[in-house]
Amino acid sequence: MKTSGKLMLILGGFVLVLIILSAVFVRSSVRKVLSINKTDISGEMNTDRKAENFAVENFDTIKLSGLWAVNITRGEEYSVKIDAPAYIFDKISVNNSGRILEIQMEKSTVFGFSNNEIRLDVTCPALKKLSADGASAITVKGFDEASMEVDLGGTVSVKGESNSLGRLVLNADGAFSFDFSKSQAVNASVFIDGAGSVKLTMNGGVLDGEINGIGSLEYYGPVSGENVRKNGLASVKHK
Repeated sequence: MKTSGKLMLILGGFVLVLIILSAVFVRSSVRKVLSINKTDISGEMNTDRKAENFAVENFDTIKLSGLWAVNITRGEEYSVKIDAPAYIFDKISVNNSGRILEIQMEKSTVFGFSNNEIRLDVTCPALKKLSADGASAITVKGFDEASMEVDLGGTVSVKGESNSLGRLVLNADGAFSFDFSKSQAVNASVFIDGAGSVKLTMNGGVLDGEINGIGSLEYYGPVSGENVRKNGLASVKHK
């Protein structure tokens, strides 16, 4: 083997060792942060949970940020219930102004939790718009709307069950997941940046929009026309 080849091999091995050591250090540091975040000032683990209902009314737009396990369900009454570790309630805000319900969580709160530990249940008669960023897992169920707009950022995951929409508008960026294959939309406009995944079931209308990056769109059902612009490694498939 030539000297240059040996040097390249040694250099490659050295870089690999550095990467492994860096990964171990980062993982150790993250574990320390997660451990600290789940303890109170006395150093004891916080295991007590709390469930609280919030007085809300007359909203059809929901804005979320943070790390939640969310169920948004159509119902005749307006309600919001949060079930979470008791000590983080002072890091959560619930605001209801006009037609907007806004629920926020301090960014530092998300460390040390999975998105099934902080649960949020919302009931409302109509849902015109949903905006979410962070790392929440959201289920939207039972809505019958002429139009619904969804704006997503981060690693949010959204699933739709038994929704019927005249028109769906999706604006999303990041490594999100959006699955409305168990719902139906007559028309849909999809605008994606990043590495997101979208699944839809269409019901005879037009599917259009634009996908940039390595995003993917899979759709089921009939369409009268499909005009989705693709840039980069984007893909559109009719299943």
